[in-house]
Amino acid sequence: MNQIREYNFGFNCGISPVVPWGDHHRHNEVEITFADKGAFNLELQGQRIEVKPGKLLIFWGGMPHYIDSLEPNQTQYWMCVPVSSFIQWIDNPQLFRDIFTHGLILTDIYRHLNAYSSLFYLWSAELNDTSQRVRKAAQLSICAQIRCTLEDISKTTGNDGTPNFKETYYSTTTVKSTKLYKRACEYIIDNYTDFDLDADTIAGAINAHPKYLLTLFKRKYGMSLNNFILFLRVSEAQKMLMHTNRKVADIAFECGFSTLSSFYAAFRKIVGEKPLHYRPHRYFPSGP
Repeated sequence: MNQIREYNFGFNCGISPVVPWGDHHRHNEVEITFADKGAFNLELQGQRIEVKPGKLLIFWGGMPHYIDSLEPNQTQYWMCVPVSSFIQWIDNPQLFRDIFTHGLILTDIYRHLNAYSSLFYLWSAELNDTSQRVRKAAQLSICAQIRCTLEDISKTTGNDGTPNFKETYYSTTTVKSTKLYKRACEYIIDNYTDFDLDADTIAGAINAHPKYLLTLFKRKYGMSLNNFILFLRVSEAQKMLMHTNRKVADIAFECGFSTLSSFYAAFRKIVGEKPLHYRPHRYFPSGP
């Protein structure tokens, strides 16, 4: 994998011609994207995913990725949503795990393509408005729409009665390693707030060798296992800073950080600002 470029898009939305990225890039937001016509290929975790028109692709941008194999005159509709916001929209635990382990292609928007296209134009304008009130209203509208889409997909079941909300795109040569890191990711997602979570603990839980697990994570995600855990912990902290008035220290320890200094260092590295600077501009209590 070549150089990986780091970005911070925040809560944003846009419409642009589909253009190839010269290098892999990543960002700590969930990306939601589709094309109006023609297909394009996205490379994600070393796998090439064909995104056909009318199919909504959702994946965690922390996984290195880039676009190629374009067709003329394509338009890409894209949205980046902070993980801390997105995880509140998901009621189905398996859906959350799947998005963070290998991404999803959701196929139900074809008949609503024109409506979705119009919404992206509206959201793009509102999220870039100078009024905080307008931007917050746009975020609530996006939350409602995407939650409806996710709920509809979750209600779709396969022959075995389990949710059928993803398309499998792994090649047979990667099935073994794919299953292993998927199990590792699911274990981490269930336990990332534990102080003592480390490679040995995870490897023991999924019956793998710690060194192989570390190598696999670096290859699949372009980051270390520890950094993946930090991304999840910081995302949970962002959510709590935005939607509760709890003390920063309490949030840090509840999210799995053993010291305040390690929390502040990780938060600033991933978010780009201190927790105390982050909260005043984004505090938005949830619930009644």
